[in-house]
Parts: sequence; structure tokens; C-alpha cells
Amino acid sequence: MKERFIPLIAALAAGLVLVAPAAASAPATTSLQIQQKATFVNSMSIEVFVVVQCPAGVEGVALNVGVSQQQTVGPNNTQRGTQLIPVCTGAKQTIAVTIGGGIFTIGEAFARATALTPTMDTTPNPVDSRVITIS
Repeated sequence: MKERFIPLIAALAAGLVLVAPAAASAPATTSLQIQQKATFVNSMSIEVFVVVQCPAGVEGVALNVGVSQQQTVGPNNTQRGTQLIPVCTGAKQTIAVTIGGGIFTIGEAFARATALTPTMDTTPNPVDSRVITIS
């Protein structure tokens, strides 16, 4: 009876070997994640780091990042920055986006990132938002 299952087990094992490389292939869609730590460059500028993964060969993904930081007096400081990814590699890439034009301080802020892909399909653009620490 054991001998009847040997060809079945061999076929299943071969199927797993064929599936394993596909799991490591490049993604079919774009994903992103804002890193928790941002770099304080000066009072007018910070750098926010975003990990982006998009399909290999896709050109012209625009990474838009907005940061809002509460001020001690007056309205929140809300600024934006954009960084173009010329060509996606299929691997995760850490992209630095410079945010400037406002008064930033060391401390917490709220960040929201969107990757605008050049395709004209119905796939929604990926979005991530979180509290970051400027240091």
C-alpha cells in the first residue's frame, strides 16, 4: 500500500518545487510603507523614508508624501514632497522624500504617502499613513 503513494508524494513534491520560485518573483502591484523615523535636516526641511515595491520595469512612479506637524501656536505645519522613481526593480527600495517649506521641530508628526502609478487601470493607488518621529 505504501508503494502506491510514492508516485503521488513525488508528484506533490515536484509541484511544490515549481511553485516556490513564483513566490519569490516581483509583485504584480505597487506597495509602500512609511518608515517610522524621519530625519531633521533643518527647521525648514525633513526627509521621510518610504519603502516602495513595484513591478520590475514600471517607469515613472511618483511617490507623494505629506507631513503635518502640530505647532505650539497657530495652525499645523502641513507640507508635501514628491520623489519620482524612474524605473522599478521589482525589489523593495527605500526612497528618501524631502519635505520642505515649513517650520519643523524634532518630535512627532503625521505622514501620508501615496504612490501614483502611470498605468491607467482601475487598480487603486497604494496609500500608507502613520505617526512618524522627526529626529
